[in-house]
Amino acid sequence: MNKCRIHRPFLRRVRELIGDKNPKDTKLNRKALLFIKKWELTKKNGKVYHAGRMVVAQEDTEAILKQEAMHGGMPLSRDGAYSYLNRSYVGFKKQKILSWLGRIESIQLNKRRTEVARSKPARAREGATNWRMANFNEGRMNLGVDLFQNPKEWTGFAFFFVAVLQKTGYTWVYPIKKKEMGPSLKALKKVFVDCKKLFGSIPSGVTSDKGPEFKNHKWAEWLKSKGVKQKFEKKLCSWVEKKNSQFGRAFAVLLHIHRPKGKKKGGFDTALRLAIEKINNTVSRKTRKAAVDWKPEDFKKRTKRYNRKIKSEPKRKVHRPFSIDDRVRLMQKQAIDKGGFYKSYEGTRSKFHRMWSTEIYLVTKKKSRGKGFGFEYKIDDEDQDWIPQRELQLLPEGRLIHLTLPKPVRKRKQKAAPAPGRRGVPPKPGRMRRGFPSKLSRGFPPKPKDKADSAVPTLRRSTRVRRKPKQIYFGP
Repeated sequence: MNKCRIHRPFLRRVRELIGDKNPKDTKLNRKALLFIKKWELTKKNGKVYHAGRMVVAQEDTEAILKQEAMHGGMPLSRDGAYSYLNRSYVGFKKQKILSWLGRIESIQLNKRRTEVARSKPARAREGATNWRMANFNEGRMNLGVDLFQNPKEWTGFAFFFVAVLQKTGYTWVYPIKKKEMGPSLKALKKVFVDCKKLFGSIPSGVTSDKGPEFKNHKWAEWLKSKGVKQKFEKKLCSWVEKKNSQFGRAFAVLLHIHRPKGKKKGGFDTALRLAIEKINNTVSRKTRKAAVDWKPEDFKKRTKRYNRKIKSEPKRKVHRPFSIDDRVRLMQKQAIDKGGFYKSYEGTRSKFHRMWSTEIYLVTKKKSRGKGFGFEYKIDDEDQDWIPQRELQLLPEGRLIHLTLPKPVRKRKQKAAPAPGRRGVPPKPGRMRRGFPSKLSRGFPPKPKDKADSAVPTLRRSTRVRRKPKQIYFGP
């Protein structure tokens, strides 16, 4: 049914005809009745459902996408979002989801640089991964752990403790304040309890680097008491590093959404919860399942794998040239001058680390740099010279989408009425209240209306008469 294009007027007619025992015999009604009979549609609370999933009109898809992206666990990728929405809704198309994701401002500002080369795999097949999860090695429940260092602009927690189950990619993230053995072991114990609850077994092995927070006597003794193998990698664990990068991008975008504008704090807990939900709902291209879809019985049976063959030398994608009047974003100087290693989440740290310009420009001129060397462009900014294509980001057509929370409406506090003063007691200076008796009624003499003219004329300072001061006698 996902191939059907359902519009709002037709869905409204279908909703009205469900349960109608004597509908009018018209051409539109006959078409709607056939549609209801074919897909066995039902109605509940004014909504149309097919096999327990709500049918959505094409005009209402963007509102649901925005709601799930900001407050739900929908991954910010095409396949992940489609798989997540397909559990509860009918009527979403992959092309429409991809177009909508490309118009989100937060994702555009967090996009990686186009000239960064794709990684070259050490092996052409994934057999090494399966070998690592064999029973004579770390086992099928192998757990990779690492620490993710937080930018100071995000939070007061210095690190995130990240644990990834190698077979499924399920991820746990806990904030810690220090890079020490104690906080790391405490977070690991939480992972073991949750893993037992979700998948019916604790991890069979723990793989990490040789950092002192992992390689110590207390870690070794505790893992030995649980019957868990401990493995150290000379280099970084690849599957953990990939999740680190994915979590960093998701958390940066969500913190930018949920943190109040102009504030340095707020939105941390919400962004952390949603980021974990989104990466665990992402569908793997190898198993075609999300990490949250795995059940305890899935670990005991054979799992079919897809996309197993990997090119030894990935071919770099050739970007199509821009056209005149295309909308683009300009790469900032701090991103151009940075070396090859540029963290994917740095674009949303602060304005000093911003990767792309918030202002949108139009392409005015272009010229070729020669066959195979691409093009250079000029934009509607007089201060810019010819710019290579790798320093511009092409924006898709359509209205820009801002995933931001509405500003809270401030309630004006009403001033409390002053307490009435007691009769007969004069108020304090500067606090005269309305209705208090006048000074005249309390015995004060009336003020003179006009001052009497003095007999002695007013003299200037230089010619005034100096009088002898009075002497005060302090005698006996």
